[in-house]
Amino acid sequence: MEEFKEKIIPGNYFITKSMEFTRESVSGTLWYLKKYLVLYYNIFLTDGVSTEDGIDNIINIFNNFINSLPQECQSDATDFFFPSEVDIRNNYNRFVNFKGNKMFTNKSEENEYMNIVKKYYFVYLMQIGGQSGVKKYIREHLYKREFNMEKIDDIINKYLIEHPKNRYDVKHIKSDYHAALRNERQILWYYGFVHSKSTGSSDTEFSSLTPVGEAAIKANYDEFRIIWEHQKLKMISQPVTVLFSGIEGNLYANGEKFYLNYSPYITILNYLFNRGGISREEYQFIISRTNNNNKEFIENNIDKLISNINSIKNHVTHFNRTSDLSTEDFDKELKKYILGIRDDLIKDYNKNTFGFCSYQNGVVLNNKELLRKILKVYNQVDKYKLNRYKQLFDSCEQELKKKYTLQSQINTYSVNAKTKINWDLYNIHLDKIIIIALILTDYSIKNNINFEEINIKNEEIKHIQNTYSRLLNSCSISKIKDLSSAIKMIYTAISNNDLEKVRLEDDTHEYSYINEYTQLNVDDLKQKIEKISNENVQITEERVRSIKLINLIKALYNSNYSDERKLIRCECCGKTTFLTIKDEAYLEYHHLLPFNIVDGPDHYINIYGVCPDCHRRIHYGKEESKEEIYKNLDENNHLNKTILERFKFLYNKKILKSYQLEYALAEHIINELQYNKILA
Repeated sequence: MEEFKEKIIPGNYFITKSMEFTRESVSGTLWYLKKYLVLYYNIFLTDGVSTEDGIDNIINIFNNFINSLPQECQSDATDFFFPSEVDIRNNYNRFVNFKGNKMFTNKSEENEYMNIVKKYYFVYLMQIGGQSGVKKYIREHLYKREFNMEKIDDIINKYLIEHPKNRYDVKHIKSDYHAALRNERQILWYYGFVHSKSTGSSDTEFSSLTPVGEAAIKANYDEFRIIWEHQKLKMISQPVTVLFSGIEGNLYANGEKFYLNYSPYITILNYLFNRGGISREEYQFIISRTNNNNKEFIENNIDKLISNINSIKNHVTHFNRTSDLSTEDFDKELKKYILGIRDDLIKDYNKNTFGFCSYQNGVVLNNKELLRKILKVYNQVDKYKLNRYKQLFDSCEQELKKKYTLQSQINTYSVNAKTKINWDLYNIHLDKIIIIALILTDYSIKNNINFEEINIKNEEIKHIQNTYSRLLNSCSISKIKDLSSAIKMIYTAISNNDLEKVRLEDDTHEYSYINEYTQLNVDDLKQKIEKISNENVQITEERVRSIKLINLIKALYNSNYSDERKLIRCECCGKTTFLTIKDEAYLEYHHLLPFNIVDGPDHYINIYGVCPDCHRRIHYGKEESKEEIYKNLDENNHLNKTILERFKFLYNKKILKSYQLEYALAEHIINELQYNKILA
């Protein structure tokens, strides 16, 4: 027991952030998170709230989500998404009025003002903040129809005059009112719904909605529940992006004892199944500190650990670190993990398919048989996850050991860009195998049958396709034959307890085609390329490569950039290749930001025509050869646009995503100076 306690170190536990998305009294399962994501996207990442079309789109998204809920929940959900105080269908303060008519002396001043305006508009539409004191006073004015942001300083000053003992100034009060936005955004960053380069909390940071976030915005209720379960299952106890605080110089902070738990959600569920409940102290001082190094000891000695929990708590008290001792923080972290599997949210009317537990100063298991059914699949999903991604998790653990050690010794730590972007790309993408396993689980529970009794026939597959169409399209599984093949493979593997070995092949084969655009003139080709490129980068139900775009680019290159022999120079090495049997110059078309790995835009600005040798060097060449490759792409491309110019173009068009630019940085496609130039 003493050895076990000695291995517990400050800050080494399942991610503990103080915010959670339950909103038990006003929201059903995931309603709050859905509303948050949709409004965040339309206020901060696009200008959706600024136009009538944008507001109509938000209304449609909310209505589609409400209509997908169980019938019993729809009335309460309508009141939640369209509250009488802020009903965006007809009764609310529009953004153009909310921001006021303030005049600015320069762009920097305008940007700073609009940044504050958007934060206040977000908390206004979300109806968060303003519980007491000066925040309550601000809220009372915020929801008056005549309010605009030009009045906020006067409102706060009036409060300060009436309450002279208040120790905060206007600037602090103004920035603190929307603190919930910052804290909750960081949780969305941890869980892969939004992405940014560093912490996810900085106001000025370039951030983007991720593929997971895009899928969540499009998702109906059933699909959203599956996406949330997917993210919890994929999460490790502390991702490489986790922030440590207060460990500097701490006598108990020892990086050699730092370990991760690669499956925190599964650890919680199995504990709940075996024990029938989780007390607040059990979670805070035992479960959340489970890792790969002590997991077996905890499983074999759980009764002894519980009986000695005060001794463990006393050891943690010696850390003298608030984050290790704040019961509220651990409660909220636990609530995040059981969000989606609770059966006690009032607005759900007990209709949550995965609902098997409640929260009563800890977690109480109410339906062990349902949890047994779910764990039959989840434990296999976990084995699959560990088999497929263990190398990534190991590298994250080693990186965090290094970070923890340096920080505890008060030494400088620099993030490993490769490890960080590899984690991000894992965290922000949907895993098709996990998604289909979750869909099959949901299907079996909804139909009140055991997993083994699912009848995988065409009718069932079509029903699954219709029910989860948006989610399947987000996974690029739209064709019924692809879905049928994937479902049968995964269902068989789970039935045989063999999911960990399953892989679904991505569709990467080359297409053969007749190019119908060879007769168009150069101007027509350029117009069509521009038009299709712009269509390709919109958020759609399914993301696929556009063969039409490649055909058009080929036709343009053949008509505009070929020599007297009909050959075209490679845009990397500058050499020509050969003529095909169709009497066209042979080139392979490469996405600089890879289409599959990092969702590179299917836009002509992101595409180069290169010879087979250069194409393979780009993908498989050694690190030291990359600098020459990107220099050549700058010098030899037919559009005469450098990589920097291309990225600036994509950024200014709001096509470039933060994780794509960070990938370019990690891959040395650009350097830090160029990165900052793009954002400037």
